[in-house]
Amino acid sequence: MLADGWYRGSVGAWGIKNFYGNETRLLVQIEVYFSDGSKKVICSGENFEWTNDGPIRFADNKDGEIYDASKEDFSKAVWGKTKITKHNVIPTADISL
Repeated sequence: MLADGWYRGSVGAWGIKNFYGNETRLLVQIEVYFSDGSKKVICSGENFEWTNDGPIRFADNKDGEIYDASKEDFSKAVWGKTKITKHNVIPTADISL
């Protein structure tokens, strides 16, 4: 699940919204290492699917969350494809184990 967080959510003493941008963004690379030595890499990209029709209707660091339990069994039919934005990525942390 992805919410607005500090990027789009309420920040500062006056609760300014969309301070850093007005669209929620996600860039993902998950590396899963198995006990047999193999590795699986899951990345966001053109085939990454998303939906904004899940049970969390609103979420904000300062303003809380609105949860609709009737949306828990949402259909994959409402999933969409990602919108790709080209930009340079500068890693902010190395969490090598």
